[in-house]
Order: sequence, then C-alpha cells, then structure tokens
Amino acid sequence: LRRLEKVMRPRAFWLLSGLPERLVGAFCVVMAVVLALPIPFGNWLPSLALCFVALGLIERDGLSVLAGYILGVLALLVSAMSIWLMLKALWLLMAELKF
Repeated sequence: LRRLEKVMRPRAFWLLSGLPERLVGAFCVVMAVVLALPIPFGNWLPSLALCFVALGLIERDGLSVLAGYILGVLALLVSAMSIWLMLKALWLLMAELKF
C-alpha cells in the first residue's frame, strides 16, 4: 500500500471534474455488465480496469483513471472478439451438422 501511495498522487484534475466525472459512472456500469458476461477467464481485465478507476477516484489521480479507461477499452475489445468467435464457431458447427 505504501508503494502504491508513492506512485499515486493528485494529478490530471480535468479527468475528475464535471462531465468526465459523470462518464466515470457510465464506464463503471459498462464494465460491470462486461464483468457479468459468462466468458471463461474473461472477467479479470474488466475487474482490473475497475480497480484502476476506483484507486484513481480515491486518490484523485486522473492518470490512474485514464489507465483504467484504456484497460476497459481493451476489455471490451477482448470480450467482443470472444463473443464473435463463439458465435462464428457455433455457426460453423451448425453448418457442419446441417441444422
């Protein structure tokens, strides 16, 4: 915890005031939905993004919130790709079985 407090400090206030602060809430809702998807091993990246955002809000560190946003976008891409690959595999399986 002490190492983390040495790295985190109040900075990049523009990410934590006004409209961007409200976008944090919307981002957290989207990450919670992605977290609830039943994708095997697919919940660690959204949870890590939420941890970065939460720590950034606690310490008023906008760069930590920005890192959480980047991880969240990566989590959305990974989840979307996983869902697309599962649907494609299902479609190929059904085509092979001639349903």
